[in-house]
Amino acid sequence: MPDPDRFAALLAGYCLDVQPGDQVLVRSTTLAAPLLLALQRHVLEREAWPVLRTALPGQGEGWWAAARDRQLDGLSPAERADTEGSDCLLTIQAPENTSELAGVDPARMARAARARAALRETAMQRRWCGTLWPTPAGGQQAGMSTGAFAAFVERALFLDREDPVAAWGELRERQARLIERLAPADELRIEAEGTDLRLRVGERTWINSDGRRNMPSGEVFTGPLEDSAEGRIRFTIPSSPRGVEVEGIELEFSGGRVVAARADRGEA
Repeated sequence: MPDPDRFAALLAGYCLDVQPGDQVLVRSTTLAAPLLLALQRHVLEREAWPVLRTALPGQGEGWWAAARDRQLDGLSPAERADTEGSDCLLTIQAPENTSELAGVDPARMARAARARAALRETAMQRRWCGTLWPTPAGGQQAGMSTGAFAAFVERALFLDREDPVAAWGELRERQARLIERLAPADELRIEAEGTDLRLRVGERTWINSDGRRNMPSGEVFTGPLEDSAEGRIRFTIPSSPRGVEVEGIELEFSGGRVVAARADRGEA
C-alpha cells in the first residue's frame, strides 16, 4: 500500500493547504483507515480540526434501498452543517464493492442530486480535493491484483519519488507549456478511429489540473462553446457510472447537442 503518512502529508499540505483553525471534513469508508488516521494526525499537527465521516460496508446500498421521499428531495441538517462549516473538503474513494449502487434506480439518484445542487456549489467554493485509497475492489475493477493496483496508485501519486511535491511542480510546469500552445486556438479537431469531432474553444479558459483538486491528475482542460460541437466521438476505455460498466460509447453531435448515442455494452 502507499505509505499513509507520506500520502496524508501530500493531501494536507500540497492539496488542501490546511491552515491553523481550519475545519477539515474528510469523507471515506472504513477501508481507508490507515490513511484516515494519518490524516487526522497531520491535520491536528497543523493546529486544525479534523472531522472524519466514515461509511460502513454496505451503508450506501442500504441508504438508497430505505430512503423515502423526504430524504431524496431534502437535505440532512448535519450534512449541510458539515459542508457549510468546513474550510477544506476531502473525499477519499475506498470502495468495498464498486458495483454496490448498480441496482439503484437512476431517477432516485437524480432526485437526490437536484436536492443537493446548492450544497455542491457551496462545497466548490471551499478548498477541496478528491482522491482514492487502493482496495481489493478497486484492483478488480482495474483488472489488477490488489498489490499491483496499490503500486500503480503509488506511482500515480508520485509517492515513489523522493519529493512528491516537487514532482507535482514539474508536472504543472510541463502542463503550463501545453496551455500556452492551446490557448490561442479557436477550433479543435479530434480525429481517431470512430472519431471526427470539431469544437470551438476561442476565449475559453484552460485549466492546469496539477493534482491539487484531483489527486492524482495530469491534464489540461477547458469547455467548448456550448453550441459548437459537430461530429462524432467514440470512447473505448470502459467506465462504471453508478457501478454499471459501459464501454464502446459513441456520441454524435450537432449544434452542440447529442443527436445519437450508443454503447457496445451497458447504457449510453
